[in-house]
Amino acid sequence: MQSGNVASFKSALQTLVAKYPTADVTELASEMLKGVLRGRALVQGSLTGMKWDLRFGTDEFGEISDLDSARAFVDEPESPHRMVLLYPKGAVEANALLYAVAAYNFAHFEVKSFDLSTDEAGRFGMLIVSGFDNLQQVLEYYGMIYARDGYARKVDRAVMFFPISDANYETLLHGKSPSDYMAFFAEVYGRQAPQLVARWRTQVAADEREAKREDQAVEQAADEVKERVQDVDEPTVDEPQPIDAAQPEDVSPGEAPHATDSIAPPRTPSP
Repeated sequence: MQSGNVASFKSALQTLVAKYPTADVTELASEMLKGVLRGRALVQGSLTGMKWDLRFGTDEFGEISDLDSARAFVDEPESPHRMVLLYPKGAVEANALLYAVAAYNFAHFEVKSFDLSTDEAGRFGMLIVSGFDNLQQVLEYYGMIYARDGYARKVDRAVMFFPISDANYETLLHGKSPSDYMAFFAEVYGRQAPQLVARWRTQVAADEREAKREDQAVEQAADEVKERVQDVDEPTVDEPQPIDAAQPEDVSPGEAPHATDSIAPPRTPSP
């Protein structure tokens, strides 16, 4: 699992299911196989929809502390803000994305300079553009990068853009998810940024449809594997062959002939 060798892991699970089809471990292996096929256990490419439900700051059991649970996003539009680009590792070329953002900022902002930094959150990477004085500035930047000559429309759809204040970013990293924040943003700033909220909702709906199609494909693939295993495991039983009625039964020597057998009469001697 740590090596990321998906093909070997899938092969091992299929072998396990094939070797022990009736054991309790078979159901577990089948579920693990479904997880691998979905890309949930090993990240290869985009994790559709999962970026919205990614919860930051959890422990090894996926839990958050009581202190972090009590944190809440705050409405501070005049505080410093940043733009976060969140993407699944392996789905986007991080260096190419960094270059595209840096080149755009250098070409369009002669006076204002922005800082670029990277961060990680589990299986996701983040590129952060910071240096905005308030919400209005970061929203203007958002509008520019989604314009015809901007870079947002040209990057992979797996990249998720959202503006956030520095204070709310710290809250996000302590037990919150992008979905939590965007729900807050839509409620508080939805009228100020209707296009951003509409694009977010459209992307969420598209991700849900794609995830549903992926789940259906995974279930079908897993069922096909189990069917092949069952076909191999079931023993073949030789069916009795019907007796051909046209063939007479063998008569052992010394056995009396059947009543239906024809017996020639004895010859009468001539006078």
